[in-house]
Amino acid sequence: MKHAATDVLASQEEWLCRVRQQAATARLHRWLGLPPIPEQPIDLQEFLYPQRLPDLPGDALRARKHEILQRERRWLLVENQPSIAALAQRAEQEIADFIPRINGSAYTRAELVQMLRADDRQLRRAAWYAEEPLAQRLAGMLRDLVELRRTHAARHGASSYFHLVMERRETEPTWVQSLLEELEQRTLPLYQQLLMMSAERHGISEPKPWDLDYLATLPQPASTSLHNAFDLVREVYRRLGIDLATAAFQIHALPNLPLPAVCVVVHPPQEVHILYRDSRGVEHALVHEIAHALAATTARVDYLLTLESPILDEGIAEAFTLWAAALLPAFKEAAPSETEGQFGALLRLRRHLLNAHLEIMFYAHPTGALSDLYIEAHRRFLLSAPEQPCERFAARHLLYSQPFQPAVYLLADVLAAQVVAAAPLARGANPAETGPWVAQHFWKEAALHPWREKLARAIHQDLSPQALLARFGIC
Repeated sequence: MKHAATDVLASQEEWLCRVRQQAATARLHRWLGLPPIPEQPIDLQEFLYPQRLPDLPGDALRARKHEILQRERRWLLVENQPSIAALAQRAEQEIADFIPRINGSAYTRAELVQMLRADDRQLRRAAWYAEEPLAQRLAGMLRDLVELRRTHAARHGASSYFHLVMERRETEPTWVQSLLEELEQRTLPLYQQLLMMSAERHGISEPKPWDLDYLATLPQPASTSLHNAFDLVREVYRRLGIDLATAAFQIHALPNLPLPAVCVVVHPPQEVHILYRDSRGVEHALVHEIAHALAATTARVDYLLTLESPILDEGIAEAFTLWAAALLPAFKEAAPSETEGQFGALLRLRRHLLNAHLEIMFYAHPTGALSDLYIEAHRRFLLSAPEQPCERFAARHLLYSQPFQPAVYLLADVLAAQVVAAAPLARGANPAETGPWVAQHFWKEAALHPWREKLARAIHQDLSPQALLARFGIC
């Protein structure tokens, strides 16, 4: 006779799958510029999952599913409140529809990325401010969204919205903040040194925010065609023991995408999409997002177990970009151990620190002036600041779709460095053993075990920043 707990789990798993599939499809349509799909109202009363189920301790699989459902339930009870969902979707649509303009001429976000690496400093400044009109429209919406999320998180028993999000990530918030503070303090001296060296080399006495990408840009060929980019990516995965010829995902080029690239999992493993903004350096983004797609299509498990912690998922994807840097000279920019690429990698890390800090601060003190908080954080983390008030931070789409994602990226960078240092390739093994090793230890069982437990079993260590700091030569 089927167990009552199994019936409840199956029905709630099916419900959660429908809800998440609808959200992923809506986001995909928004970014692809397709007509909005008619969204079905989400009845949260359907998701009144019980706090306890009979005989759970005797069944590890059922207990793990129960644990995942409980976390998702607490999250959905906040994030799918009609007022919150409508505001977040409206902000995402504003970002998707926005066309940057400079002196009346329209540009794509891919073109803005290239302008920030141009020799013309005034052009760089114009490109940096190009999304300010969007940010000004969104700043009030962001403040309202933060207040609503805080209110409903407290109503459902969370000590803060940040705690709610980190709980969903299977991570302790105090530990996260302590790790971010350590990274900030220990990387500051080297970042300051490299910034001054690069600025002096380029004749810039006082670096501004729009100078930073220019200072971090390595000399590269004039352009890399998309065909050549995919050839490079396929070669990376071939050397790592993974044949992409049989990979089952769709790829879309979107020049105005608000991210370098993103993997959208509608229904694993049958429908997985990679969206990317075609520009110089797209190879790195493609290696990263294809790793996400492989994770989503490799595991053959029940839907609930596909809900892997983004910290582990991001960390393994980032590990593949580091392996790419080790295997092919074309990926040299991603390797912080090489002096000329060090500043770019450190700039990326400290930008994540800036965004993570600012988001945590704004959720803690939403009545503060966002522009003042942004300028103060820019000066603290990147040692540069705009000369006039700006709301630029509010134009970051992850604030609306994936709260506190910069903190996840930082934890993922820490994890990636540790995995690369402990993987068979670091011990002199054939590179082709790497892909199967990742699949065995991280992908096949998906979220059957908590992510830190999986990490410890694979590399015999808990998460620590030492390997990441060592990549920068910081003892």
